[in-house]
Amino acid sequence: MASDLREITPIPENADEIAPAKLVFYCKKCEEFVDAQQTKKQFTFRCPKCGKNEVAFGTEESLRNHYRIK
Repeated sequence: MASDLREITPIPENADEIAPAKLVFYCKKCEEFVDAQQTKKQFTFRCPKCGKNEVAFGTEESLRNHYRIK
């Protein structure tokens, strides 16, 4: 049986060794990852498929954990 537990790695002492995480967008209505477009308001994004402003953003891992996406 495969384990769902993640292995915790220690934080490197040198900040340059930390790899930046890619920012992704998730439409709550379409329930899929999309290439969102920013609206005129700061931190508000629109889904190009459905046109709704219900788009969450973050790292792919954090969005998969929060919305329980396999």
